[in-house]
Amino acid sequence: MECKKIIAGLFIYAGFASSVFSQTTGKVVDTNQQPVEGATIVMQLPDSTYLGATISAADGTFMLEPEPEDYQLIVQHLLYQTRQVKGQARDAGVITLVSKDYNLEEVVIEGERPFVTVEQGKLNYDISAILEKHIVNNAYEAICKLPGVQDRNGKLSLVGAKDVTVILNGKASTLTQEQLIEMLKNTSASQVQTAEVMYNTPPEYHVRGAAINIVTAKADDNTIQSELSASYSNQYFSSYSGNVNFLLTKGKSSLNVSYNPGYSHIMTVMDLASQHTYDGKVYDITQTQKINTKGWKHNIYAEYGYQINEDNELSVGYNGALSDNGKGTIDVNGNFQNSHNDKLQDSRLHNVFARYSSGFGLDLGVDYTDYTMNDKNRLESKLTDNTRQLLDYTSDQKIRKFSVYADQSHALANDWTLKYGVRYDYTDNKNAQFFNQTEGKDNVGNSSSRLYEQITNFYGGFDKEFENGLSLSLSATGEYYSIGNYHKWAVYPQASLSYSPSEKHTFMLGVSSEKDYPT
Repeated sequence: MECKKIIAGLFIYAGFASSVFSQTTGKVVDTNQQPVEGATIVMQLPDSTYLGATISAADGTFMLEPEPEDYQLIVQHLLYQTRQVKGQARDAGVITLVSKDYNLEEVVIEGERPFVTVEQGKLNYDISAILEKHIVNNAYEAICKLPGVQDRNGKLSLVGAKDVTVILNGKASTLTQEQLIEMLKNTSASQVQTAEVMYNTPPEYHVRGAAINIVTAKADDNTIQSELSASYSNQYFSSYSGNVNFLLTKGKSSLNVSYNPGYSHIMTVMDLASQHTYDGKVYDITQTQKINTKGWKHNIYAEYGYQINEDNELSVGYNGALSDNGKGTIDVNGNFQNSHNDKLQDSRLHNVFARYSSGFGLDLGVDYTDYTMNDKNRLESKLTDNTRQLLDYTSDQKIRKFSVYADQSHALANDWTLKYGVRYDYTDNKNAQFFNQTEGKDNVGNSSSRLYEQITNFYGGFDKEFENGLSLSLSATGEYYSIGNYHKWAVYPQASLSYSPSEKHTFMLGVSSEKDYPT
């Protein structure tokens, strides 16, 4: 019995020893001798008969069993080239893997930017998409390519809207619409990023009714850009103009400067035929009118911006429009009268502005415009009864306009936004007409006028964007208007609702109010 116990113990010991010493070990590293974890090691006989497999540990080591006399190891990893190793010893040694080369061949990714997007009831048009499909010379021509926007005798019109106001970078200016349009005609289309079309303009823009907001593009950091263009046209006479733009961004600062000189010589010819009834008698009147004007214009724009930090930005700028020697003649020839009018006009416009935008929803701004115009006329006319009239007079106009605004917005719970603000406008308008010489016309005397206009308005409202594509805006604006002896309070309620079930369909509903003041 004791002998059997000893033999059994020896057999158990021998079996244990065989399990320990019949393993094949090794280590997997990369070309930098760093361990490779997660490599798959497959053991085969020389005839490719499968024996076993394992995965390398964090330190690159692995263990396989059993230990045949001859074997081959296949080492695989996603990031390395597959390696085959033949061996006979229990220690397969260090196996080095070489990284795979993941250089891709040329890949072209094509995408199309949406031409228009809808945000809070605003139609945002991508101007760069217009430039890809149309040839335009300036920002004004690019805007006229927008759906529903047309040029009518030098004024913008929007289909479905009574009137439309042009806004630059989100804030109304003290410049008139004619002056803003002239500025856009001298602005390169590449300087405009988007155009926001609003049929029911939110009160923070300080404009009622429809509006088109022109948003200028911002250059990348540390950029120098320059652009030079020239144009020539001929209609009876030659006219030409130039455009020089310079943009510099460095660090927190940016500088945008443009200069647009131009000379125009324009003649307009109009033929008139009418039957005019006076005192029971019909008069046939025919005449030809020729208007001939020529002169230089200089437009200057400069803006400096400073990014105080990620959320706070300050900008100051200047707009100038100078017109010298605006000479012109008006000749009328017909069966009722013959007349000749000599005109000499010059004007000066200077506009300065400063704007501050904060990271907590506060926007501040101030805008000042000084405009002076001097117009000299000498009119000589001769009627059919040989009556002669002579008017030699000078007209002067001087306008000073000042504007300041403050707007604040707060994000509330459930994606509601509270907004409120105030704006004050002051205008001093002087007009005068002085007659140097008169003949053949009675009751002609010098005249002058001066009007002070003040507008103060303040507003409050709420906005909300719903997840189903619905957008709601509610607001009310109170306004105090004063000009001369006329004073009036008014309240303007406003509401807009837009629904976009998809990118291609938008439904808009707006309610607004307006008041016409004396001219």
